[in-house]
Amino acid sequence: MERILTLDEARSALNLKDPNAERDVRLAEVLDGVGDAIEKYLGDWVVPRDEVVELQPGITTLPGSNVRAIASAETVAGEPVDVTGLAVSAAGVLTGSLPAVPWLLTVAVGLDPIPRSIANGAREVLRQAWEIQRSETPSTFLIPYRAAAWLDGHALVGGFA
Repeated sequence: MERILTLDEARSALNLKDPNAERDVRLAEVLDGVGDAIEKYLGDWVVPRDEVVELQPGITTLPGSNVRAIASAETVAGEPVDVTGLAVSAAGVLTGSLPAVPWLLTVAVGLDPIPRSIANGAREVLRQAWEIQRSETPSTFLIPYRAAAWLDGHALVGGFA
């Protein structure tokens, strides 16, 4: 699974010298939560991965941007959809011949590479989460001000074009 920071980067950010299997399992869980918290804060896909999106007929915009490619599509009934005529912009706008029935679109999303400012914001969130060792994942608490300073330039802003 991809993350904003690798385990080695996380250990370095926390000044943890050597790998430790038990601690690294918890660290990986916290890193997953850090990615979730940052994506929730930014309102966008950041971590590179494939995402399956269910779309209704007539819908031409995906629920996030940072879309890199269309991987595949099928109807909700499981019938394949030809994607050769479909295109998607980085902003998540679909063009081409769209199915007239509800369908599932698999897209490659996220930023690759992760911008340095987002990685730095992730380090701040990680430090706070690790320091307080909450039982809940980082996605359930506020982004620290120091992390927000790194992340704010990447947040989606609503408005009219």
